[in-house]
Amino acid sequence: MDSHISSAQYRKRKKTLRYTALLLVVFCSYYASGCFAAEVDITGVSVLESDKNTDEAVFRATLSHATEQTVSVDYIIEDGSATSHQDYSATHGTITFLPGETSQTITVTIIGDRKVEPDETFRITLTHISGDAIIGTDFATGTIIDDDIPEIAEDLSSQSQPPADSTHDNKEEIQDSSTVVTVAMHDAQPLPDESKQVTVVTNNEPPVLPVYFSEVTQTEPSTLPKPPEKGFFSSLISNIFRSQTKERVKKWYALIETYKNQDIDKKEQMERTNLFFNQLRFRSDNKHWNLEDYWATPIEMLTTNGGDCEDFSIAKFFTLRKMGIDENQMRMIYVESTLAEEPHMVLAYYPTQNSDPLILDNLMDDIKPLSERDDLFPVYSFNNHGIWIEKSKQVSIKISETNYISHWKTLKAKMEKEASNNS
Repeated sequence: MDSHISSAQYRKRKKTLRYTALLLVVFCSYYASGCFAAEVDITGVSVLESDKNTDEAVFRATLSHATEQTVSVDYIIEDGSATSHQDYSATHGTITFLPGETSQTITVTIIGDRKVEPDETFRITLTHISGDAIIGTDFATGTIIDDDIPEIAEDLSSQSQPPADSTHDNKEEIQDSSTVVTVAMHDAQPLPDESKQVTVVTNNEPPVLPVYFSEVTQTEPSTLPKPPEKGFFSSLISNIFRSQTKERVKKWYALIETYKNQDIDKKEQMERTNLFFNQLRFRSDNKHWNLEDYWATPIEMLTTNGGDCEDFSIAKFFTLRKMGIDENQMRMIYVESTLAEEPHMVLAYYPTQNSDPLILDNLMDDIKPLSERDDLFPVYSFNNHGIWIEKSKQVSIKISETNYISHWKTLKAKMEKEASNNS
């Protein structure tokens, strides 16, 4: 015994050690009896319904801490407002945590359809457990978010189909000492004669290609679309409060929130967005807006239930940007299309700077690389940060660091106004 410790102190320390040992015995006894056993919990999930039968709701079951024994948990799935075999594939089964594992998943197949219906739910319940664990949270709810867009009974536009000559095909040549480029213009308004002949001297640099030829000097085009007639926006605001129209906008917000900034494949974000907007009707600007050329915001397109190829591409661009896809990886491309038989616009996504872009097209639900689209011949492309000449499907030349397309500027101004009105 240390000479510096008195007999009383020694007895006190010995007593403390006995109490500590006793507490350890009690703790271990409680743990062995299940009072501190690992808990199995399960969390709910929401999934956006599509028109395919390949959607999956993936529930995650977790074990509060790893165990040295195998833990098995039985589960069943029951209807809520969703109906088994109509809205989802009912199933039951067992999940197993091997020693050291703390996470398992239960996958339920969602059955898609084109019916407009409320969001629906079903329930998964943990029923029996074996092994060194107990059930904590014993059930979770799966929510199927409907993505189908309702038609409106009373639209702001007519029901007639777009005429074949709804766009005017201007083909122009811009040349320098080494390059001649033919450009198919998607511009319904005839341009003044003085803007038809444009020669750009670039000292063997790529030619400067304006989208409207009178914009070569960065001026406004001589002929701009007239704004909608007075009273239109009040009609639009009144229309947005109709239940079916509100439902379309609500489903758009739900689409964005479901896939925003999630650690999921970008291809899935694009597929969902492409299918969502491709449900809307194609309407020429002449029929839809009584204008020769009008670029609508996504809200305008949803509230009026349609648009032309530019409107589809614009809506997809801003939706994917809201989901977190870098806008520098996306461009609107004007193409000549053998399917549309007129100038056409699509949205392109570039996985890397010089890669073969994936094409989102209102004429096709499938997303394919541009190299596999034999019906498309790119002419020029643009985004917020510039304009490119598309010399081929493999070669793009950037000719401007800024986007000076007047319709694009007008579109962004309208979207800023929409945002300020909703803030």
